[in-house]
Amino acid sequence: MKELFLKFRETSYTALPSGTNPNDLSRYGFDLLLAYNQQELFSDSTSDKFVPISIEGRLMSRRLSEDPRPLLLDCLPTEIRDAITQADEPTRLRIVSGVTAIDAIPWEALDGIGLFGGAVGVTRLVPVLLPPPPLSVTLPIKILLVATNPKDERLLDSRREINAITSNIDPQKYIVQILSPATREQAVSTIKSFQPHIFHYVGHSGVIRGSGALVLHEPEGTTDWMSAAEIAQMLPISTRLICLSTCFTQQNYNVRGLPLLANAPQSVELPTCIANRAEVTESVEVTESEVRTFWSTFYDELVANLGNVEDAFFAAQTAANLTVAFRRSFSLVLRGGGAQPLRIAASVDPVRFADEVQAQFASRLAAELNEKLKSYGSAAPKTLIDSFSDAQSSFSEISNRATKFANE
Repeated sequence: MKELFLKFRETSYTALPSGTNPNDLSRYGFDLLLAYNQQELFSDSTSDKFVPISIEGRLMSRRLSEDPRPLLLDCLPTEIRDAITQADEPTRLRIVSGVTAIDAIPWEALDGIGLFGGAVGVTRLVPVLLPPPPLSVTLPIKILLVATNPKDERLLDSRREINAITSNIDPQKYIVQILSPATREQAVSTIKSFQPHIFHYVGHSGVIRGSGALVLHEPEGTTDWMSAAEIAQMLPISTRLICLSTCFTQQNYNVRGLPLLANAPQSVELPTCIANRAEVTESVEVTESEVRTFWSTFYDELVANLGNVEDAFFAAQTAANLTVAFRRSFSLVLRGGGAQPLRIAASVDPVRFADEVQAQFASRLAAELNEKLKSYGSAAPKTLIDSFSDAQSSFSEISNRATKFANE
């Protein structure tokens, strides 16, 4: 499979076509790096490989009425455009998160089949310096489904929302615990006792100072907005996937909160996320059927693909009877754990599992130290440099031990 990593960097200019009214059709300038593996994204040697591009401002609008695909292809360099339109092998386009304006663009419209038969799939990526190995689990997988319906927001039909997600989930493969309504205290307590592998949220979302938030309940029934950092702090290391579903029985308070949360900075230690990035404007009945199809397919395929979230996601996206608008309303955001955060097995070796858990923590420690190093620049103290080197060595040793089991 071919991978193309697109990393964007903001520039200080706005480019406008000659003679164009700036209020009519603005184009915004960015620098773009094309990489072929994730490690290149962390290399200092790539700083001079960025190329300038300009993107039409209307692609960043939530009210774009036309097909965004031609506009997206138009803004990309020829090499990338040809790799998409003329794909002759399975291709993954990885849009690197980190620039809010880029995260708002509907890159999912670039999916499809290339001229020579290669399927192109689009994911978002919050890159991880040292990607940890998957966490080994046995069936049944544990899902915590949190459905909220605060009385000071548009009231949704919680029963219908929950049923559309869970009705076709195989009880032999999954244990589903439902928390509805959910206060912050109830969510923390349930997560601590249940230790879910998957955290699935359905309901309203919001935006706090440019960052995404989930809308939980206060004890008296009003809203309690929970940020990405607070959610990350609440989740145990066993939770390797977050699914963020917008409600379909009411319009979401602010659906932008879901993708903003999923694309939170790397310093917010969230696992891989699937998030609705847009409302779907079909009738409630049509959307309910599509929600049921998407999630039943996804959860079936997740087990069939032994924990590979990316393969399950694209299988769900291409399921029969889904409209183009619906399937493109989802984003897959690869974070810590990447495309396969779970490894579903018949049994789990306790020594291997311990190494996999340690590798998760070692990866996080190395990332934190790397961020500190970058803040110092060339003036980084030797003790910090040595600590980072030790963290890298520790991660490699632990990760190699865990991976060795798979080869035996």
